[in-house]
Amino acid sequence: MLRLSVERARSLCLAAFAEVGLPPDQAEICTDCVLFASLRGLDTHGIVTEFAGILNNVRRGNILPNPNVAVVNETETTAVLRGGGAAGPVIGVRAMDLAIAKAREHGLGAVTAFNCHHFGAASFYPTRALAHGMFGLTMCNAGAVVAPYGGARPVHGTNPLAYAVPAGEEGPIVMDMATSAAARRNASLKKMAKSSTTNIP
Repeated sequence: MLRLSVERARSLCLAAFAEVGLPPDQAEICTDCVLFASLRGLDTHGIVTEFAGILNNVRRGNILPNPNVAVVNETETTAVLRGGGAAGPVIGVRAMDLAIAKAREHGLGAVTAFNCHHFGAASFYPTRALAHGMFGLTMCNAGAVVAPYGGARPVHGTNPLAYAVPAGEEGPIVMDMATSAAARRNASLKKMAKSSTTNIP
């Protein structure tokens, strides 16, 4: 098993994201997201899988280094963002930070986004609200891969949801779950574990 210090892992991620053309600010966000998951033990969404997934999607042109992210609809407390082909963590952070800004001013902020890619661990985003003393909530849809109870065919996605609740002097309460029995990326992790090759540069 390859073991890396946090510092070396961060340097690896930043260098690899820069190599495929992500600007420094996007590379930093993606690195933060990947390491957040790995440091919490969420290897299905960390450096083992999400790191390679972002790199490969940039190389294939599925993720754009210079995305056209735009607010297409907005009120005082809500907004809709067009992801423009951005890496999932990039648009996820943009959406959460905008929601935080709206909540700071109006008491509530709800932002949704479309035209996005996989954004890693859902709990990465609501934890950003903790520094502002706020409750954060993130929800995401997904492709139909889950059969309903008693069913035989996939009808709905894993549809993850996560929240983070500040708890004063105690540690925050952070919950991250899928609405399926397991995260979809568990399958990806098992396939990578059986493979002797890797797509990480």
